[in-house]
Amino acid sequence: MIIDFHTHYYPEKIVERALTSVAGIHGVDPATDGTRSGLISSMKSCGIDYSLALPLANTPDNVRGVNRWAANNNKPPVFLLGSIHPEMKNPSETIKWIASLGVKGVKVHPEYQSFTFQDEKAFPLWEACIENNLFVLTHA
Repeated sequence: MIIDFHTHYYPEKIVERALTSVAGIHGVDPATDGTRSGLISSMKSCGIDYSLALPLANTPDNVRGVNRWAANNNKPPVFLLGSIHPEMKNPSETIKWIASLGVKGVKVHPEYQSFTFQDEKAFPLWEACIENNLFVLTHA
């Protein structure tokens, strides 16, 4: 069994804008058309059985929407993580809610979310993830 543990795709309504914003960053262009069906097609052609897609809440205001979308699309062969933001309000309640959606972990991206792991504002996030048995995946 082959699992690609780091993939991305986007909601249909923002896929074009999302691809434009990430194209060429660090010299890497998107490998698919940015859709779920495009990712699944790529998986099949490469012999990948499952993928983990990593959405990102780039502002505190879109934490709920990103996680609702992730939960609604969290099904084989592409599973999704949730996402948290270090400046979101009520981190404990929000992370408990994310866990209740059935996702197994959350993604953070310090560069895009403007924080470091030593920032005290992030400590309540880590504590809430531990309390709710969610793993944290990050870009480093």
